[in-house]
Amino acid sequence: METKPISNNQQDLLISKSTTETYQTICHLLDTNGKVYYSRFGDGDLFIMMGRNQANHDYSEELAAELRASLTVEHPQFLKGLPVNFPKEKGMTKGLFERFYFNDELAEFVIKNIPVSFPVAFESSWFPNYYSVFKPNEMSLFLDKFVRSKKKMFIGSVPSEDIQKLFGKIDYYVQVPRRNAYSTIDNWWPEILKNIDSVEVVLPAAGMATRVIAKRLWDLNKEVHFLDFGSVIDAVSSFAPSRKWIKLKGHVLNRILLPEYRDRSISYKFNYAIKETGFFLRYIFYKIDPFTNIPIFPKMKRKKPGPYRRT
Repeated sequence: METKPISNNQQDLLISKSTTETYQTICHLLDTNGKVYYSRFGDGDLFIMMGRNQANHDYSEELAAELRASLTVEHPQFLKGLPVNFPKEKGMTKGLFERFYFNDELAEFVIKNIPVSFPVAFESSWFPNYYSVFKPNEMSLFLDKFVRSKKKMFIGSVPSEDIQKLFGKIDYYVQVPRRNAYSTIDNWWPEILKNIDSVEVVLPAAGMATRVIAKRLWDLNKEVHFLDFGSVIDAVSSFAPSRKWIKLKGHVLNRILLPEYRDRSISYKFNYAIKETGFFLRYIFYKIDPFTNIPIFPKMKRKKPGPYRRT
């Protein structure tokens, strides 16, 4: 593949939109089209394409090829979120939707190796997470209008009783492994095809296999709303927190659950206040740069990205 020259400013070639821009785009498309796909690529997807293993997915040439094919779909109704060169928004901080310290490496890889039309503006991959944490009222309205009232299929490993707290009744549930879901895709893919024509909304939570599902269903011209909420689903599950942002602000997502499932106990409110106070102090600590230069607060030595490399 012919590689592309790198601009002195990568943002001349590749940016990702703000969460609000993506929210507005998705709402408009869902209102006006029966076939809309929103798929969120993460740093792990790009590392797999680079040939590296990741925490919950082992590298394979087949997975890398299908991820690459999904990322190169170019259609206004196939929305691709990418956490690269995105704007910093209010509340974003270390461990909470801030740019990866290896952002430039990811941007350079996409520009040099992914055959899409440049310059390109990807959607925000943080939209569902950011709105769930910082704009829960808007997220609740979004779920009421576009998800909860629809006939839907969930694809993932989170128990259905947890999922229903967020999305309402799940009409079809397709079970996939929590780790390395792609390696068994031949086993559970037929379950998707069996009922895909009976639903309006598809809610995938299968890790990187989610992006593969999106491309396959798109190619089959399945007229559904495919909405990738990613780790928002983990945040409301009974599983241990899978992301740093969940540890920091996962308690806030109680506000986007269906009213009958929200925790209104005194203990929850007490813990909520403690966590919010701790988060505020942490936010101030990282916002005021001089703090991190004081000898008693040494900056941690950062690891190189992609800790698991294919041998």
